[in-house]
Amino acid sequence: MPYNRSLIPAALLLILPTCGALHAQEETAPETLYVSDQVTLKMYRDSKLSQALPPLEPGDQVQILRRDDNYAEIKLADGTQGWVRSNRLMADKPAVVEMAELRQKLDGLQSEYDNLLVQIAEAANDPEPVRRMEAAEAARDKLQKRTAELETENARQFQELEGLRHMLDIYKYRDILIWAIAPLLALLVGFLIGYKYLDAKIRARFGGHSPV
Repeated sequence: MPYNRSLIPAALLLILPTCGALHAQEETAPETLYVSDQVTLKMYRDSKLSQALPPLEPGDQVQILRRDDNYAEIKLADGTQGWVRSNRLMADKPAVVEMAELRQKLDGLQSEYDNLLVQIAEAANDPEPVRRMEAAEAARDKLQKRTAELETENARQFQELEGLRHMLDIYKYRDILIWAIAPLLALLVGFLIGYKYLDAKIRARFGGHSPV
């Protein structure tokens, strides 16, 4: 069937805007990040931090709408929008999220394992359920091992964070102690200098000897 070549430019004019719109949509897709482990992240209504909102928990998923210096405007799954510190967000899933997902998979495998036991009891002569049960047990053991590793890593990170907080407290109190002692030291040094100066004047007046 012959086709009309004059229709090709019109078809391209219809297709190109659609492609451009799809490309623009891909470029402006919001960035998805997670709240860091062991951090309860404060959230505010606006960039001026004038009104506090309920804080975010470790592992909460957010969408980045825009960034402003050290803060970012985010959107939660329920539609709530606010501003948080951007350095408390991470691109990779934190350990708490991975552990929750692994526990969910582990529960699913346990359910499948229980169903397989029922099937084995009903069809003892069929070897297929046995193989499926063994595969489920192997997958379950692997997930349990990974969950234990993540829990250990989570505990280690928590200990490191507590150590950093302790060091921060030490430095804070050290600065306070320095500012408290510095005036006393200056006063003591001034007193010693004045005493030496007065003693020298008295000695000079009495011929190099102290009257005492």
